[in-house]
Amino acid sequence: MAARDDSVIVTGVDGSRVGRAASLWAAALAARLGCPLRIVHTLPDASSSAADNAVIRQGSAAAAARETGELVLNETLVLVRERWPHLEVKADLVQGPPARALAAASADARMVVIGNTGAGALRTRAVGSTAIALTKHASCPVTIWQGQPGAPSDHRPVVVGVDDTELSAGAVRQAFEYAHLVDAPVVAVHAWSAYHHIGGGTVPYVLDLDQIERDERVLLTARLAAAVRAFPDVTVTHTVTRRDPRRALAERATKAQLVVVGSSGHGRLAGAVLGSVSHYLLHHSTCPAMVCPTTTGGPDHPDKDDKDDEDIRSRAAAFNAYNEARRAHLVEDEPRQIDSVRKHLSRKFSDTDPGTIDEAVSWALHHFDGTKVRDFVPLLVERAATETLDDTEHL
Repeated sequence: MAARDDSVIVTGVDGSRVGRAASLWAAALAARLGCPLRIVHTLPDASSSAADNAVIRQGSAAAAARETGELVLNETLVLVRERWPHLEVKADLVQGPPARALAAASADARMVVIGNTGAGALRTRAVGSTAIALTKHASCPVTIWQGQPGAPSDHRPVVVGVDDTELSAGAVRQAFEYAHLVDAPVVAVHAWSAYHHIGGGTVPYVLDLDQIERDERVLLTARLAAAVRAFPDVTVTHTVTRRDPRRALAERATKAQLVVVGSSGHGRLAGAVLGSVSHYLLHHSTCPAMVCPTTTGGPDHPDKDDKDDEDIRSRAAAFNAYNEARRAHLVEDEPRQIDSVRKHLSRKFSDTDPGTIDEAVSWALHHFDGTKVRDFVPLLVERAATETLDDTEHL
């Protein structure tokens, strides 16, 4: 996390205890990074509800809201300067709904930090909804502080969720940068599932689950390769699990100082939208949760730098090589799986002539000639052949 002259840590405060704790966490991070801290409190504007506007239009109410906001900012400033007297700090009152105002502030920020609950400028708006909206629209990583008082100074691990697409690259980079900064290990969690819904069916027994898990471990290693090279001092533990990715990450968050995920994207094998993972963690994580947008490589925007462009190309090349190897394995293993389909159908249709079963399987397999994606060909062949044999039995 090398410092940038044009970036700050932004923290949104609302007068709540959790909001103050989040601002102290943000201040500790800014002090470690050697970058400024910007404290933001939002005031209602014309986009508020009609009932709120009716009150805000009254001059005394508007003045009271501003006075309260200034008090919240001053209280936070005092707390921060008591602990970090040399930290450059700026405090601002801004108009607008919290999510929109903080998203605008994120354009020049390396990170935005908010608490997971609080009173807020408008008490009818929960910070939970602000957090969800902010993670969708922010230009930089957003950390939702929760559950832990104090500063980012312990050595518990940083947990990062890794899916099987390039979309988690920013989260991986952020996790390693943060771990390097606080001298903590990384636990990389990759969740996958053999159960895919395809027209109401699921992946059958003919898939080699042990081989798939080995493939997923190879994929996880490839996903982490660039970060491991960039931060060789960070110890990393690879965790591959067939559990729900949301619960797998939330469980590991109980013993972590930070959990990091991407804001969107989906995994081919996990079968879960990563956005749903980040949404789940905002509600269930017991430690601060950092959500990284897929449009940037992190607070330093490394995707704009030539060196990191090269890293991204390297990761893409590694993943393409992995896909080619996996595709070759599927092609080589497909005859064995088709043979397993024949044996299964022979047991299921024990009164049917074996030649008829072979013909049904061959006919079904012929329909997938030239298909490049072969992952589910054995499943689809079995289903098509079963339908043919069912019809034959009823003739």
